[in-house]
Amino acid sequence: MGNTAMIVLAALFILFSPQVMAAATTAAQVFVSGVLPALFPMMILNGLSVALKGEQRDAPGREILTTILFAFAAGSPASAQRLTGIAYRLTRPGRYAMAAATGVMSPMFIVGTLAVHTGQHHASWIMLTAHWLSALLTGWGCRVWLQRTAPLPKPTKDEPLPPQEGKQLSLAAALPGAVSAAAQALLSVCGAMMLFSIVACLLKAMLALLFPGWVAANAKLLSIVWALMEIGGGSFAVLDAFHAPPFALLCALCSFGGLSIWLQNLLFFQNRINPAKLLLIRGLHGVTAYGLCTLLFRLFPQAQAAFSPQGASILFCSSRALILTAALALLCLPNRRRSCP
Repeated sequence: MGNTAMIVLAALFILFSPQVMAAATTAAQVFVSGVLPALFPMMILNGLSVALKGEQRDAPGREILTTILFAFAAGSPASAQRLTGIAYRLTRPGRYAMAAATGVMSPMFIVGTLAVHTGQHHASWIMLTAHWLSALLTGWGCRVWLQRTAPLPKPTKDEPLPPQEGKQLSLAAALPGAVSAAAQALLSVCGAMMLFSIVACLLKAMLALLFPGWVAANAKLLSIVWALMEIGGGSFAVLDAFHAPPFALLCALCSFGGLSIWLQNLLFFQNRINPAKLLLIRGLHGVTAYGLCTLLFRLFPQAQAAFSPQGASILFCSSRALILTAALALLCLPNRRRSCP
């Protein structure tokens, strides 16, 4: 069965080779221009922080806070790489809550790449705010739900440290390993992006061959399907298919992350997170982000219109105020005794 499926896929690759090559090229361009510059430095920093810290541990609340802040700055899958380093010290509800709270896109993609493509920079900040807040809400909801359905186990002794955390290294000794590990991880990221871009392209090509009229009439739906598989190129397909940027829809799709980012996160989580449950968490994040983004744009309707200097200034200040409020809330977590899941 497996060999037959591989032969069929290979035949489809050859039959639709122009479309497959175009999809792979698009995914590579998105990776080189948007993903690599944002993730590579962050993955190196994460590798250095682990190697330089060695056996030293932060307080639980501070460790969770720094992981969330790192995730908000880096995005997936760098956040998954960071979370993997502390996942074995978290309870089951804590692991899933952190997987939800840190499962975010790189802010450079939302307020950089998408903002430049749409030309609406202030609206992208509203979308990023909804994206971050919905991640925190989803994480909180997962923690509450899992604690009610599966009570926390009795405290046990800490598990042994992973081998890579057992020895503290100097900066000169840690840097080559951090660069090498980041490069290898990014090859997996590029591969996942290409895989799901090709799958989305093949689906569209086969539908166009069989039902050309339906494909022409449902360009919006097909662009959403592409984004559900691979968000990098899919987000541009969504923007091209809609007359006006659908910011709430884009926020939901970015929060879901697509099957590509889901697979990338699984490469780091390995057996620590159930794949089906992680996919469900990503879906909950997307739904929450859609509702929250819709609410914010209703509160600030100027974000979907042409900006006047006064309106843009007010909207930008409001967006920054929302982000500052979220940051202050996070900073309060270490002061609470039960801040650790």
